[in-house]
Amino acid sequence: MNQIQSQTVNSSQPLYPRDVGAMSFSPVAILETVAPSASQGVVTNTLEYLHNLAIFKWTVTFGTLIVAIMSSVTSLSFVWHRIMSLAGVYLQSTVTIEADDTIHTHVMAWLAGHIVTNNLQAKTPRASQHDGEEQKRILEYTRSYNGEKFHLIEWQKFLQPSYEPFRGDHAFDFRGKKFWMNRSREDTSSTDASTRQINLDKTEYVTISCWGLSTDPIKEFLQEAKRIYLDRECSKTMIYRPKDSHWTPRWVCVSTRPSRPMSTIILDESRKGELLADINQFLHPTSPRWYANRGIPYRRGYLLYGPPGTGKSSLTFALGGNFGLPIYCLSLMDPSLTEERLMAYFGELPHRCIMLLEDIDTVEMSQKRGDEEDNAAKKRDNRPKTSIPLTALLNAIDGVASHEGRILIMTTNHPDKLDPALKRSGRVDVTVEFKLAAKPQMINLFMNMYANQYDIESSNSEGTPTASEEDLMAAAERFSDKLPDDMFSPAEIQGFLMVRRDGFTDALKDVEKWRDDVLTKRERERKGQ
Repeated sequence: MNQIQSQTVNSSQPLYPRDVGAMSFSPVAILETVAPSASQGVVTNTLEYLHNLAIFKWTVTFGTLIVAIMSSVTSLSFVWHRIMSLAGVYLQSTVTIEADDTIHTHVMAWLAGHIVTNNLQAKTPRASQHDGEEQKRILEYTRSYNGEKFHLIEWQKFLQPSYEPFRGDHAFDFRGKKFWMNRSREDTSSTDASTRQINLDKTEYVTISCWGLSTDPIKEFLQEAKRIYLDRECSKTMIYRPKDSHWTPRWVCVSTRPSRPMSTIILDESRKGELLADINQFLHPTSPRWYANRGIPYRRGYLLYGPPGTGKSSLTFALGGNFGLPIYCLSLMDPSLTEERLMAYFGELPHRCIMLLEDIDTVEMSQKRGDEEDNAAKKRDNRPKTSIPLTALLNAIDGVASHEGRILIMTTNHPDKLDPALKRSGRVDVTVEFKLAAKPQMINLFMNMYANQYDIESSNSEGTPTASEEDLMAAAERFSDKLPDDMFSPAEIQGFLMVRRDGFTDALKDVEKWRDDVLTKRERERKGQ
C-alpha cells in the first residue's frame, strides 16, 4: 500500500476523485480510476469491435441487396429471353442458307456493301475477283506505272482487303424494314465405314429473319441480292469443282473468269455459227416441253476433238460466257471419286449448265460389260487408270436416274481411243473437230493480238505507234504467208505472238526463225523415238 501511494504521489495526478471536479460513477470511469492502463485497451477494442460489427452488418445488408437485385435481373432476363424466343418462333419469319449454295454468295456480297457493323471479317481478294473498287485501284496503279519494272509489293499497295460481316448477329435495313442476320458455323463428324476414321466437316449457315408471319420480305431481299450480284457478274463465267466433303457431295465455285468473246475462238466461222445456233435452240424456254412431248430426254452432248492446243477447252469457256452458263468441271482421275459420288455430282447439277469432262481419252476405264479385254492391248496402254467403270459413267450421262437440262461437253485428243458406247448418238449429239491453224486462223490470231482494244483506260507504251486497220490486216497477211498451213496449233502461234505483244514489227521479223526452230526440234524428237 505504501508502494502504491508512493507511485501516486510521485505522479502528477490527484490522489482522490474529488480532486477532479464532479464525481462520476459510470462503469468506465470507475474502471479507469481503478486500472487506467488496462481499461484503455478494453474500451478501444470494444469500440472497434462494435464499429466492425456495424460495418459487417452493413456489408451483409448491401450484399443481400445486390444478390436480390442480381437475382431479379437474372429472372427478368430469363423471362425476357423466353418471351423473345417464343416471339421468334411464332411472330418471326426465318430463312436459312447453307454456305455451299450460290444464294449464300449473293447475300454475302450484298451485305458486304450495305450492312453497317463493327464486327467484320477481312479477306484477301481472290485473283478472280474484279469489282468496281478494285478496278479503280488498277487504274491508279496503271497511271503511276509509266512502263517501269513491275513490282508485286508496289502493286499490292493499291489493293485493299475485302470485308464482310463476321459470325454473330447483325441488323440491317432493306426497303424500310428491319432484318436480322445470324452467321454461324457447325462442326459435324462422321465415321468412314471402310477406314473407321472420324472425319470432321465444317458447315456455315446464314439465317435471315424479320418480324411478321410471312417470309415474303425475306424472299424479296434474296431476289434483289441475286439480281444485283448477277448484274455485276454477267460479264463473267463461274467455274465449279467438286467439294471434298465426307457428307453429301457438293459443287463449290472455285473461280470466276471474265467471259471470253466467241470472236477469239479459232474455228471455222460457219461451224461456229452452227454450234451456237444448236445450243441456243436447246436452251430456249420452250425446248423442255418440246422434248417432253416427244419422249426425248432433255439433254445435249458435244464431243470436241483435235490435236492439243487447238482450242477445245477455250471453246467451252467461251460458250459458257456467251450463254451465261456456269461450267462444272469434273476429273475422272480424282482418287476420292466413286460410283456413288459420280452419280451424286451429276444429280447436283443445276437445270441449265455445262458439264465439262476434259481429256477423257487419257483415262483408262474398266469395261465391266461382260466381254474380255485384249491382254496385249491392255499391256500397251500406259494411260492412268480410274476406279470408275465405264458403265458407271454411261449411267451418269444418260441412265434412268440421270440428270436432265444440262449440256455435256467432252474433250479428247484421240477420239479413236474412246469406247464406241461413249460416242454413240444420244450421248454425243454433235461432234466438233479442231484442226491445226490454217491461213484464216493465223490472220484472226494476229488481228486479235494487235487490235487497238483495251480492257482498262490506258495509253499506248511510249514509242509504240497505233496501226490503222488496213496496215494491221496487211501485216497479218504477211505473217500468215510465212507459216505453212496445218503445221502449228493456235496455242503455239498465240504463245509466239504474246512474247512480242507490244508491236507486230518484231513478230514479222522473228517468225521465220521461230518456224524453222520449231520444225527442226520436232524432226529431232521424231528421230529420237
